[in-house]
Parts: sequence; C-alpha cells; structure tokens
Amino acid sequence: MAFPLLYGPAKSFRTAKPGKKATGPSVLIIPTFRAGAKDIGDRVASVCILKNKVVAIFGMGAIGAPVAIELARNGCSHLTVIDHDIVEPGNSIRWPLGATAWGMRKTTAVKQHVESEYTGVEVEAIHHHVGIARRPTGTGETIQFYRRSLRRPTSSSTVAMREFSRI
Repeated sequence: MAFPLLYGPAKSFRTAKPGKKATGPSVLIIPTFRAGAKDIGDRVASVCILKNKVVAIFGMGAIGAPVAIELARNGCSHLTVIDHDIVEPGNSIRWPLGATAWGMRKTTAVKQHVESEYTGVEVEAIHHHVGIARRPTGTGETIQFYRRSLRRPTSSSTVAMREFSRI
C-alpha cells in the first residue's frame, strides 16, 4: 500500500492569482507496511497455531536462544526461557545476540531482545540450573523428585522435574 504526500511552500497550495503562473505542491509516494498483531497470521497461515501457546525452552545456548527468537518471530504469544548461564565473549560466535549481551544472563538477554523486537510476545525468564532442586516459591510451582536407576543396580540419580501450573 502507498500514500501520496503533498509538500511545498504554502503558496503552492493556493489558487494562482490572475496573470500569475501557478506552482503546485510536490508529490512524494510513501510506501507503508502492515504492522498489526494479526498480520503475521495473514501472511503465513500455518503460524496461527502458535498464537495462544505457552512454550518453555530449557537452555538458552546455541540452539535454545535462536529457537526462542524464531518462536517469537512466528507469533508465539508467551515464552518461558530457562537457563543458569551468562553470555561470555567466547560463546558469542554461536549465540544470536552478540557483544551487546556479554556479561548478561542468557535468559535476561533473550527476554529483553524478544520483548523489544516482537510486540505482543511475553517472555518469562527463569534463571535456574536444571537438575538443582530448590524449595517451591509458593507461586504455583511444585518440584517433584523421581528416583531413577541407572544401568548399574547400585547407582541411582535424582532427577528434578518442574511442573508449571498456570491459571
């Protein structure tokens, strides 16, 4: 879609006096772009299924961070990102946000980037080391412990699993 913009001195918009040469305003065509919330779904109908989904991504490394950004770009309305690490200069070669995120928590960097670039996407950043248990915070989270035997009968490990309940 395009809109014409008329511009020039004020006298170019008035009718010319008798005997004077008329000068008209200049015209500039301005292209416009659709930027509404429903425009993504109009262009790519297959991404509409992401609109009302809540997606949790464990790990904001070389795979998790780009996945979070792509989900936001494709219209996922709520992301939960979970990681314990910070962005270091050495791993920015394979991380999508680069030097501006150095020293930040990966979850915070992804949250700030996604929420500033993709309006309508809410990101919940959880700074947590998966596998390390902590007490429930009383916000609807529960932590359950499962005992899992390994191949050797004398050895076992504890696996922490978080369940997120949303109202």
